[in-house]
Amino acid sequence: MAANRIVFSWVVMVMAGLAACSQQQPTSKSADAEDRPASDAPIAPAFGSRSAFPATLASSVQSGATPAFGFRAHRQYMRQQGPSMIVYEAIAAADYTGDGRTDLVALPHTHNQIELFVQQPDGVLAPPRIFPFGGENSYVGRQMVTNDFNGDQISDVAFPTVSASGSSGGIGLLLSTKGGAPVYRQGYPDGAVGGAASIGATLDVDGDGRQDIVGAHNVRVDEEHERCGAPPELYCPGYSVSYGDGRGNFSAPQVFQLRMPFFVRELAAHDLNSDGTTDLVMAMAALNDPTSSGQLMVADRLPGGGLAAPRKLYSTPSILEPVVFGDMNGDGLDDTLTGGFEVHLQSVDGSFGPALYLSTATMDPRSAIVADFDGDGYKDVINHQFSGFGTVPFLAVYLQRNKTLAAPFLIQDPAWNFAFHVSNHPLAYAAGDLNGDGCNDLAVAVGADGISFLDGINCTRRVIPRPDESRFYRTRPASSPGKTQPGKAGSRVRLVLDGVPQ
Repeated sequence: MAANRIVFSWVVMVMAGLAACSQQQPTSKSADAEDRPASDAPIAPAFGSRSAFPATLASSVQSGATPAFGFRAHRQYMRQQGPSMIVYEAIAAADYTGDGRTDLVALPHTHNQIELFVQQPDGVLAPPRIFPFGGENSYVGRQMVTNDFNGDQISDVAFPTVSASGSSGGIGLLLSTKGGAPVYRQGYPDGAVGGAASIGATLDVDGDGRQDIVGAHNVRVDEEHERCGAPPELYCPGYSVSYGDGRGNFSAPQVFQLRMPFFVRELAAHDLNSDGTTDLVMAMAALNDPTSSGQLMVADRLPGGGLAAPRKLYSTPSILEPVVFGDMNGDGLDDTLTGGFEVHLQSVDGSFGPALYLSTATMDPRSAIVADFDGDGYKDVINHQFSGFGTVPFLAVYLQRNKTLAAPFLIQDPAWNFAFHVSNHPLAYAAGDLNGDGCNDLAVAVGADGISFLDGINCTRRVIPRPDESRFYRTRPASSPGKTQPGKAGSRVRLVLDGVPQ
């Protein structure tokens, strides 16, 4: 790494209309020492008579006479490696060292390496520890999942790898070592005879207590169409599972074909039926029109291991990527947000309601992130938008208030040095306390302009009583001899009979 020229610069930028400030060395405090939230003027909603959630866009939300929650102005991290700038596309935030502080990992677009930014005791993210793999000229993609893959209760990262000769399909790991620094491990080899692995989501598929990796497996070859049920010249949809051994190793992928007129566009892992196990959620695009219509489906984790056949959650006319989850109306049930603006609220029977739309300045808002940014115990939403081609994009921050998403305040992007850049995938955003001040912050991957950080300020740490859901559940009894009882004894199961909670 000595040969690499590293420029570690935090750039504090002002809002729209101003050029970027000169680069400076990292500091523990933003130049905005008065803790004034960044906001901008209100804009009009764009959906007219369509149901909107919330109904209007507005300026910054105030909380009585106390300072409002908000974000400091953007600060920017950039680094040159060799002759070019590092292009950042995928990031994630978690505690990857086991010290209780939130760290950041990045998977660059232009270099086959995983980078770990460790948060120091003073809250500063240290320059990255770089773990290279494969060849420099082979693009690895931007897939990355976080989970505990070696059973030490510390978060690890799994990502696709490619060999120096260009063979793809491997699984690389940034693996935690309890009491030590994380290490790189090749969890599944590149170019293996068992087939290429794919990474889309992580969950315990077979019920053995170890995390597995699931990827999309869409095949577009004529000889496959009779076996998978798709018409000729179209995709044979499916998914693959690489089973983990709990020590950082993964099996050759096992493929499961799906006989349906869709192909798998995106995968996510979430417990949607509240049985205590993680299910596989699939954003499916129509084979005849993959850019405009599709369905959201879920393959429930079976009590004895394995996944059930996918069932439909709802249809949508919008592009179903990405899909994120969170309780957006304060009822204790996780809802979905797809395409950056389409909200479906979950009911107690597990069904999802009709589409509600975040009011936006454009019909093409970008990927959203759901997290509790203001610290009040409720989930908030941030998405990226722009009002027209060639205009400076902005972030819309929708804080949850009174069991709904309030009209957002806006944060204008700075004048980026290299190019207009708004990523449209979930891994472009990461949330967590990245400076140790107790407030959640937002990190955004902005390509050749590096990583943008927005520090949360004036957050609260109030304890908000959660809804009483006890009437929806009972404790599952142990199975009697000769009778199979779904799920594990002692687990909670939602009670719904004829659509009425019991």
